[in-house]
Amino acid sequence: MNLLLIPLLAVTISEHTVRVPEIRADKSSATIELAVVRVGRSETRSKSAHIILAGGPGDSGTRLVRD
Repeated sequence: MNLLLIPLLAVTISEHTVRVPEIRADKSSATIELAVVRVGRSETRSKSAHIILAGGPGDSGTRLVRD
């Protein structure tokens, strides 16, 4: 039997919000807050990132990371 061993990575998880224009094309548009969850490796820094866009009206995309 062959077993695939995957090392466990230590990660840090932080939650933030970013304020962005509600209508990107209109610089004077009202702003809204978007929730952001950052999951990073604790021991090393990377020059690349994975971005997951999820959620929508009435749905939370951050739940994907928390659950």
